[in-house]
Amino acid sequence: WSLNQPKDTSNDQAIPDFVLPAIDGSTVQLSERASLHSAIVLVFYRGSSCDTCRSQLAEFQSSYQAIQNAGAEVLAIDLEGESDAQAMATEMGVRYPVLYDGSTMATVYGLSEYLATDYTTATLLIDSRLSLIGNPIGTKTNEVLPGSVILNALQQANGTGAQS
Repeated sequence: WSLNQPKDTSNDQAIPDFVLPAIDGSTVQLSERASLHSAIVLVFYRGSSCDTCRSQLAEFQSSYQAIQNAGAEVLAIDLEGESDAQAMATEMGVRYPVLYDGSTMATVYGLSEYLATDYTTATLLIDSRLSLIGNPIGTKTNEVLPGSVILNALQQANGTGAQS
């Protein structure tokens, strides 16, 4: 599932903060949200015309309560813009925040090339200090990242995962 590490980010290095508009009319600052949660599940997706993206957002929706119970928040970023983000979130009944950006932050995080060519979604796990947890996770056409993978990663990051 892992993408190659984008740009210069690593587990020990803070990733860039952002302030982006949300479909509810508010703005969301990553660092502010991260300070309120143990982690942020940040998913970039191509837009409503992408069936795999729709399936991925539905998977995060079905896992949302468990992700919240693990102390994390999901933030989805639509790369197509406000009207696309609004339509998709409304149609799917998404309860987590949906933001829109074009491709600015995907470019800043070094994900634009991946999302333009090989991957349909890219998911990053970010801790409360804005450090990347593990590597970015990408899905290709017809692949959906199971919520259980995210929950397991969150448990491991919180030190509550199963011991081997």
